[in-house]
Amino acid sequence: MSHNIRYVYKNESGITFFWSEPKSYLYDKVQLIFRDIGFYLSIQEIKDFYNCIQEARSNTSTNGCSNCNGNKECRSILLQTPAKQVDLAVSFSELSGIEDLIKGTLFQIELQHYVINLSAN
Repeated sequence: MSHNIRYVYKNESGITFFWSEPKSYLYDKVQLIFRDIGFYLSIQEIKDFYNCIQEARSNTSTNGCSNCNGNKECRSILLQTPAKQVDLAVSFSELSGIEDLIKGTLFQIELQHYVINLSAN
């Protein structure tokens, strides 16, 4: 049985893809790679990760990171992940990159589901 990699979304911060059977366009888990860390997440876990990003972003507003004139590359933001045992220390720019990666991934997945459902009707 051969598996193929189907890319979902890519930016400077990372990449998302899924493992699929040949000729299959539906999937239940997506591989998300950021830095040297890989997550294998369901669609719901990706949505949960987006909520974690939004929470971390709101925390940066209250603790002053978003208004900091210092180095935007310091990893002073604690980002929770859908893996409850794993939190990431990220910079403000990394947080923005992960947010784009997650938003782009969700958009591509929803678009693919829409096209599949449209063609089925």
